[in-house]
Amino acid sequence: MLLLQRGRWLDRVMTARLHARGWPKLTSAQSLVFASLHPESTPLAVLTERLGTTRQSTHELVTGLVKLGLISLVPDQDDPRRRSIELTPNGRRLARQAATIFAELERHLADQLGSDRLELLRDTLTAEWEPPQNTAP
Repeated sequence: MLLLQRGRWLDRVMTARLHARGWPKLTSAQSLVFASLHPESTPLAVLTERLGTTRQSTHELVTGLVKLGLISLVPDQDDPRRRSIELTPNGRRLARQAATIFAELERHLADQLGSDRLELLRDTLTAEWEPPQNTAP
């Protein structure tokens, strides 16, 4: 629960700081799309899998970001019947500013927690592990 709460805090801070710099106010679902994209191109089906949502929900999120001019849908290079998502030049600028903000927040966390604890947190979050197979309550 703590990890979920901290992740939501991070998302709120990130979107608020981007908005303060003149970017549209993104929803947490829209910012998750950005976090799930490959810098070059991401097939729509891969994004749906990464988000763990339905094709319809993913399409609605993507449509909103297309309307904001942050991403575009292009024919997939391997299969023209499928589409992939690419960042527009504006979307790339947003991604660069988001990376700058993340670096600022990471420096803040290092000051608050100490570099050693932040490194331990990073190591813990990047460790290989297998989630439980049964997701039923």
